Amino acid sequence: MKKSHIFWFVVVLIANIRQVIQIVTDNYSPDIIHILFTILGPFVLIHEAKILLDDIKQSRQNKENE
Repeated sequence: MKKSHIFWFVVVLIANIRQVIQIVTDNYSPDIIHILFTILGPFVLIHEAKILLDDIKQSRQNKENE
């Protein structure tokens, strides 16, 4: 399993949690960067989760084949 997949999953997860906290606490600034992060954040998190799960499946298959 690649450590970079875990790292980027955690980074994206933290960024999404931060965005939600900013929206809930009314500290959200409606500039273009924050709007893009809010819209694209969940999709990137889903993509990173898919990559991480595929990596876990592949490492399990490699262990079974040995």
